Amino acid sequence: MDFNVEPIKNPITGEPMQVSVSMPEGFEYDRAQFASGNVRTTRSPIKLDWAGRHAHLAEVNMTGLGVIHRRA
Repeated sequence: MDFNVEPIKNPITGEPMQVSVSMPEGFEYDRAQFASGNVRTTRSPIKLDWAGRHAHLAEVNMTGLGVIHRRA
């Protein structure tokens, strides 16, 4: 599998933008940075070939009981 992520781009100027979301009580993460993702499989029975799809990057600390939230 090949994949990469990059900043989303301003639809008018094409310049990279830093966009994030904060969900202090979120079940997945507290904060995430939005990105554009590309995924491609080369040797897999499941074919994936996605370009410019939604992605987000987050630090997640998980245990068998779920996500451990980092409190500021």
